[in-house]
Amino acid sequence: MRIPFILAGLVMFAITARAQKFEKGYVIKANGDSIAGFIEKPNAKLTPSTIQFKSTEAGNTQTFTPKDIKKFKYDSNKAYFVSATLKLDLTTQDPEKLSRIAIESRDVRTDAVFLELVQDGRLKLYKYLYGDEYVYYIIEDQAGVFTGMENAHVYVERSNGFSGVGVSTTNVKIIPVYKDQLELMFTECVTKADIRKLSYTESAFKKFLVNFQVCRYGDDVKKLIVAY
Repeated sequence: MRIPFILAGLVMFAITARAQKFEKGYVIKANGDSIAGFIEKPNAKLTPSTIQFKSTEAGNTQTFTPKDIKKFKYDSNKAYFVSATLKLDLTTQDPEKLSRIAIESRDVRTDAVFLELVQDGRLKLYKYLYGDEYVYYIIEDQAGVFTGMENAHVYVERSNGFSGVGVSTTNVKIIPVYKDQLELMFTECVTKADIRKLSYTESAFKKFLVNFQVCRYGDDVKKLIVAY
């Protein structure tokens, strides 16, 4: 006689667990329509390639790709995600894996992806988390053009006269392509020295963009700049 109650309990547990995977939010579809509902909770270590959406807690689940929607946002988070099509070098940064990858075999692709906003303003900064917790920073200019900041990790053979030595991080060379990109993008208000000393971190990019906007547009622009 207890079996029906046990089964009912298991069903309720499954429903509750499933509901806890979703948060209130809204989606703006590719045609501009906005729909409110529940969005699957984000993975803090990986930007989603698709999102699961429900109009109601008990409703059916829909899958949206970056090509289906323009933007989505969780009610609990001031920041939001946008979709963009851009070229990204998503090659691993792991030394062991890099040692087996030829330069011409790097994972460079042009695709539609979701990007998480980390600083708003006249110029916007986004991040894209991929692979083994690697991060890619992207800048959107006032014309709505997205540029991925490239920080390439490549494997370099080093002869040390010994055999059987394991792969080390010293075999990995970092090529800060993003500094060349920034020199082309920013021809005023920043110096070459400012760009050359810029580290590939969220805080460094945020400060760089704030300083540029204040110099270019004046102190009033600070009202538009919001960091998340």
